[in-house]
Amino acid sequence: NLQFTLREAPEHHPPSKNSIAMLSQRCGIFLLLVATMINSALSKPPSVKWAQDKDNIWVTVSIDCSDSKQFKPTAYSFSLNCRAKGGQSSNLQFTLREAIKPAESQCKTVRGEEECKLVKLHSHYFDRLTRDADEIKTLKPDWTRWKDEEDSQSQQEDHYEGVMELAKSSIDDVDKLLSGGSVVVADISFPWCTQCGYTRKTFAGVAKRLSSDTDKVKFVVVDARENFEAVSRYNISCDYKCEFYVLHQGEEAWKVPAKSSEEEMAAALQAYLAPAVTRVASEADYAAFRERHPVHALALVESSSSELHA
Repeated sequence: NLQFTLREAPEHHPPSKNSIAMLSQRCGIFLLLVATMINSALSKPPSVKWAQDKDNIWVTVSIDCSDSKQFKPTAYSFSLNCRAKGGQSSNLQFTLREAIKPAESQCKTVRGEEECKLVKLHSHYFDRLTRDADEIKTLKPDWTRWKDEEDSQSQQEDHYEGVMELAKSSIDDVDKLLSGGSVVVADISFPWCTQCGYTRKTFAGVAKRLSSDTDKVKFVVVDARENFEAVSRYNISCDYKCEFYVLHQGEEAWKVPAKSSEEEMAAALQAYLAPAVTRVASEADYAAFRERHPVHALALVESSSSELHA
């Protein structure tokens, strides 16, 4: 304890307005930094591990949910929200690479983590978990659960590689081609689906053959994994009903069954390349049209030019 009496009174200077303002500003900055650090610690993304077999996906999230757990998956999205034991809210959402069955998927707490089982819509191996490869920065494989992929599925031949007449397109690209007046012949499918894999070589050959006939016909390949809208619009699945699509602006899609030979496939597609209704000016034009396209009805329209509608 140290006490003493000063000989004279110290000079007193009341704080200025500037010094008070500076102190207040510094305190505000300090509190903001503290709040940012706390928020950053609380909002740090959880680590995520995943594994799969042909039918299921397992997603393990480093969150110990104590209450308010909400797991709301959709066919193409994962959504898990809860309040952890520390009191902070945790939220993990991402878009899936391919579709699952939401009603059969579930999450449960196991040893302080959330283990979620997602049931795949189509039985096969995903090439990755998320639609965007970099969507989850903390994502790692869970090798303790991982099941090896069958060699028969992993080694698939790409019959479209190097075929200049086949454009790998999105559904938006297809819509632009249609609005520009083109007729689009499309293979809209899942690349991993081998049930109709044998037909792709034939389709590639037909694309080379028919693309040179006219600039109005465009052959495209649409990866159903990358185009969710195409899957719902054309009801794309993986089965033995092998079909290709002929698309005209403003018309329903024509589904053309696949053929075993290029000649048969080319003839089948050519039947649908013309619009649903084509105007011909004379019987000679009509005869030439019938040589390349089937005619289901012929309308004779009385006019000054005596036109026919097939």
